[in-house]
Amino acid sequence: MRNHNHYNRYILWLTIFLSSLGFSLYSVIFSLYLYELGASFTQITLLVAIPNLVSLLFARFWGILSDELHAYKLFVTWSYLVSAIFVFFYGLTKNITLILTLFILATILSSPGSPALNAIVTTVGEKKSRGRIVGVFISSDTMGYAIGSFLSAYLIVTIGVSKLFPLSAVIIALSAIFFILFYHEERDHRLLQKDVIMMALKKTFSPREFYADRELIPLISAIAVFNIGTTAFFEIFVFKYYIVIGRNLSLYAIVSGISSVLSAIAPPIYGFIGDKIGLDNLLLIMMFIRIIYMLSLALIWDPLILTILWILPIWAGLYLSSITLATNILGDEKAGRAQGTLSMTTQLSNMIGALAAGYLADKLGARRNISRAMPIYLGSIILCIIGLIIFASYLKKKRSSNE
Repeated sequence: MRNHNHYNRYILWLTIFLSSLGFSLYSVIFSLYLYELGASFTQITLLVAIPNLVSLLFARFWGILSDELHAYKLFVTWSYLVSAIFVFFYGLTKNITLILTLFILATILSSPGSPALNAIVTTVGEKKSRGRIVGVFISSDTMGYAIGSFLSAYLIVTIGVSKLFPLSAVIIALSAIFFILFYHEERDHRLLQKDVIMMALKKTFSPREFYADRELIPLISAIAVFNIGTTAFFEIFVFKYYIVIGRNLSLYAIVSGISSVLSAIAPPIYGFIGDKIGLDNLLLIMMFIRIIYMLSLALIWDPLILTILWILPIWAGLYLSSITLATNILGDEKAGRAQGTLSMTTQLSNMIGALAAGYLADKLGARRNISRAMPIYLGSIILCIIGLIIFASYLKKKRSSNE
């Protein structure tokens, strides 16, 4: 069994790397691509808001269903294949409304994948070393993104932006085929039977089931408020940085690639630190660092300094500690529902943060003058401080009760 688990781990690393490479080819410049097509900030933030509004209704359901059936593999494969099909069609039109519609449909149909994949990743190793193992998976993801970003920059210059989409689709489809062929999973024979689906639906929306997961409430409350702030901030800041570097898509992709290389190195280090000091302490520290980081990005306009700050892998420590904590809090047997609940929280906060930022940016006239977005940055930072206080209060209360 141990050797089998090691085999699965390697297959999972390669699958995540390959899929990330495929997705990054187009996604690294997707919002900027729409910006150049003439999309407003409100339209661009719909890429985050509307799909998340829809998929948050399903994330917990898919997480619970995947737990009941132990069918993570099928859900992940399905999501990759669906995504590949829609990514191919993104490149066939320059109509912003049509692209947004396709993106919404893709998010709805691929929604089973995220809770299932996170459930696999956060249960693959023993708890005492889980932070480091999850860190390696995140590194695999970000290394794929890094290589994809560099390749995207090259292809933009050589073959044009529109050719990125079919190439991305092929690579994503290959990652799905590789995963379905080589990853081993003992699947429940009850797959998609009516009684199992109805039971999962009942657990998804039952107040009693939400109450049963009440141990997650402090974590997801802090993450929700904090994530509204970070989403609102970076949805607009990315355009500040793009303008500061001269609206150069290829250069932006290269910088994103450098950032991803550093992000690939960082997660195992964060995981090691989290295993040593506790994942809850790591999350608290990274929330504080993120706030200082955002304040610096808001105030600085020098392209070189902004680039140095932009490539720092601050996000990885937050992501690693939060998803691993969610599984540890509910236990491995509820990993899918833990990730589904956390995913719902993240999607809802992404939606709120993105919509608010896009609306305010258009009202402030940020498309004409990006410096007018400063109130959005400051408001976002205040929300992050509130999220930090919520989580710090939870940790203080938890430690007091343990003494």
